[in-house]
Amino acid sequence: MWISGYISGQTSSLTTQPPKIAGASAKWAGTNSIINVLDANPAPTDTSVSLRACGGTITELGQCKEIGEVTNVNLKAGELKRIVITGLTDDDTATVFLCTGSTCSDESVVDSIVISVPPS
Repeated sequence: MWISGYISGQTSSLTTQPPKIAGASAKWAGTNSIINVLDANPAPTDTSVSLRACGGTITELGQCKEIGEVTNVNLKAGELKRIVITGLTDDDTATVFLCTGSTCSDESVVDSIVISVPPS
């Protein structure tokens, strides 16, 4: 009985783990910045996420100077996936937000990362 409850508790904690950003990098291609984001879904179920890249170091989406468009992605259970965001920015840093669902709002943000955009 104790083992059954222990295993059930360990398994249920996996389902509550949100997707996360495992890493990110940026580079220039002509006048566009190319941001590579590595997303991970540690949960045992598939999930839908959206990514939003913003110029500068910011903490709220209301401050976002959009780089490219919001990118919607389906992540399979346990999947690690590379997402590419391309767009214009004149900032030397970018903030990428990972949100649950197909829209990105401050309420749906589950992870974010600030990365350096090297000079072109």
